Amino acid sequence: MGTSIAPLANVRVGVTGAAGFLGSHLIRRLVRGKFQVEWALDSLRPSYGGDFCSRRLRAFSPQTNLLVENLATQSIDNLVASMPELDAIVHLAAMPGVRAGENDPDGYFKANVAGFHNVLLAAERRDVKVVF
Repeated sequence: MGTSIAPLANVRVGVTGAAGFLGSHLIRRLVRGKFQVEWALDSLRPSYGGDFCSRRLRAFSPQTNLLVENLATQSIDNLVASMPELDAIVHLAAMPGVRAGENDPDGYFKANVAGFHNVLLAAERRDVKVVF
């Protein structure tokens, strides 16, 4: 028996890492489930040597407004100001890959740890739940 997400319809959701593999598939599923994806964010940094993010963006619904921001360098005030009223944020933004951490440990830390920290601080200010 499949699980239905219909009881959660009209929940206002934000997604970080929106143009990534997981984020883009999640957004399409949320929209099909009648969630309101009101805040989608991605740095659009190419991963694995391809331009997969741009291709994934073409599949988003016209209602999905994507902000192109780097969570690690974005000020908390600007991040908070960019957020509409949300019920939850699904945080999927990260620099993927083990080699990236070996080749650029500082950049990897900033993207994955500082970026996550900024999401948590912004969510706390807006009193929004975070799923990661």
